[in-house]
Amino acid sequence: MNKENELCTIYLVRHGESEANVNKIVQGHTDSPLTKKGEEQAREVAEGLKDIKFDAIYSSDLDRTRRTAEIIKLDRDIEIRTSSLLREKFFGIFEGKNHSEYIETLKDEFEKFDKHLNIEERWRHKAHPSIESDKELLDRFSDCLRKIAIKHLGERVLVVAHRYTIRMFLLHLGFGKHENLKDGALKTGGYAVLEFNGKDFVVEEAVGAEE
Repeated sequence: MNKENELCTIYLVRHGESEANVNKIVQGHTDSPLTKKGEEQAREVAEGLKDIKFDAIYSSDLDRTRRTAEIIKLDRDIEIRTSSLLREKFFGIFEGKNHSEYIETLKDEFEKFDKHLNIEERWRHKAHPSIESDKELLDRFSDCLRKIAIKHLGERVLVVAHRYTIRMFLLHLGFGKHENLKDGALKTGGYAVLEFNGKDFVVEEAVGAEE
């Protein structure tokens, strides 16, 4: 088979529960360690994927994703490659603040998003000038994931990323809509199986989808 006709299969995993998740703190690009529960969630994913022969492992460069990748790696002799392009959405001046303060401060912008913007406007909307738009997030993440997939055609790859990042990418692929794809899309420790044919991504399976 010619390489251009081969598939790259990507297991796109959301990191385990972090301290900031528990304390309802806006994380974004801010580091926060996994909780004991988060490490256990990663071990559960590791157990479920233990028979998968991964040819490469990638993670965002933040602690919570890197640690999740280390746990899932088990005894595989594979280097974990990290990239800032796989990070969570950047929440600007709201990083490190309580989630309720973030929601309350920007409630008018969120109402505008829900009730008055079309799909294209939603992608480009910034609830605050310091916050990364969904389009900016999607562009950097999808470009990085595409380059990974092209590099690993014919192989299986583990990629550990973040809640909002994964949600935006799944929305981009048509896996749900803003109105019905839950805020997290995947629970902590959940994952989506993607196939890339050299041109397009397809969602084959979602394990641990939000209910």
